[in-house]
Amino acid sequence: MNSIHHSPLLPISPSTVTESPAQTKLAEDAQSMSATSVSAKGEVSSTKNSFNPYINGFRGFCVLLVFAFHVTNSGLISVSALPTPSRDAFLFFTSSWRYGVELFFMISGFVIVNSLRRHNNIPAFLMDRCIRIFPVWVPVNFCIFVLASLLGWKYFASTTLADKLWIFVANLFLLPPLIPTPVVHPASWSLTYEWLFYLCAAAAFSLSLRQTVKRPPSMWILLCVLVACLLMLLPRALFFLPGVIVALSWSSWKEERRLLRFPWLSLLVFLVAWRMVNLDEARPTTVAIMQILSWPGILYASLAFIAGLHLFACVCNGSGATRWLQHTSMQVLGNISYSFYLWHPIVMFAVKKGVTQWLLPRAGWVWSAAIFALLSFVIAFVISSLSCRLIEQRLAKQLRAWSKKPTSVIATQSTTVTAMAISSKGGTL
Repeated sequence: MNSIHHSPLLPISPSTVTESPAQTKLAEDAQSMSATSVSAKGEVSSTKNSFNPYINGFRGFCVLLVFAFHVTNSGLISVSALPTPSRDAFLFFTSSWRYGVELFFMISGFVIVNSLRRHNNIPAFLMDRCIRIFPVWVPVNFCIFVLASLLGWKYFASTTLADKLWIFVANLFLLPPLIPTPVVHPASWSLTYEWLFYLCAAAAFSLSLRQTVKRPPSMWILLCVLVACLLMLLPRALFFLPGVIVALSWSSWKEERRLLRFPWLSLLVFLVAWRMVNLDEARPTTVAIMQILSWPGILYASLAFIAGLHLFACVCNGSGATRWLQHTSMQVLGNISYSFYLWHPIVMFAVKKGVTQWLLPRAGWVWSAAIFALLSFVIAFVISSLSCRLIEQRLAKQLRAWSKKPTSVIATQSTTVTAMAISSKGGTL
């Protein structure tokens, strides 16, 4: 085994932000994120294993933004009666809420840098990510295919059993949208982006480690070219970088706290500027990058990136304008945000079926849209809370404990069980 030392990316006094210690379902993020505590005066101090409620509350805000986008784009809200300018403004701004996913990417960029610092071991880091992503995603994917069959998803009605199995397996391993296979979950593409980011981050971390064998510069060049190509094909992944930048330069941001003001103005600029670029394509394509590189796309993309970077730095710092993120409601949503992110589209699909069939013809679109939003949120909240407790906390904890067992211990336990079985049958080992 090669002798591996600490990466130069590791600070002597790491300034990372942890998730809530009361929620073991975020244990891996709690240890991987920086411990930036906020005093009563709003001052940030780097105390290891302390808890920053702003990051956790920001998760809740992001998932609310995505949920609101799905409500306003459900087809139940009618804006045809509005004057044309008002209708266009409403549709423009509400469609920008889908970029709550990019805000999630910023959090991931921050978390992954510190997760790599914590593990200082690529296989352990990747295993940790698998345990974070798949225990919730597997039952979600399964439920999608069950509901698609029961509720009559049109696409499935025209496919063979073999095609259905292939779509199931491809989506289970998050291959779409990288391959030409239907994406069955509206949010699964972002998990695919996450994994591409994990692999690129792991490669960069591996190259940064001081090892007995010095890495040639060509390896860094190759990695940079690969990342550039991925960003050209998947430009929405650009917003992992603000989180990475903040994580790698947090001490500098703390010294410039006077700049970390007006975060919600930055949020507005980010949403409007990125909406002007108007990227909605998750599949690899050169059309999206041409939208950015053309004028004025490059101006809007630059504004969105700078505004996103400033917004996320403000959130990490815990400035006065972000203090409402500490509210209990935002903390609870932050704790269940991953489960809510994956479960709520399925709930909305089922609820919309009932609303459009039974309520819309009788009550009109106003009541139908309001009840649709309320029922969807409540049901998704309950399911996500159970998913968080049973899967993200209990199951993930067991999986982590199992994954950390030395191979020799597992082999010894297996041999002991086999020996006991043979002995009980009067045989010899």
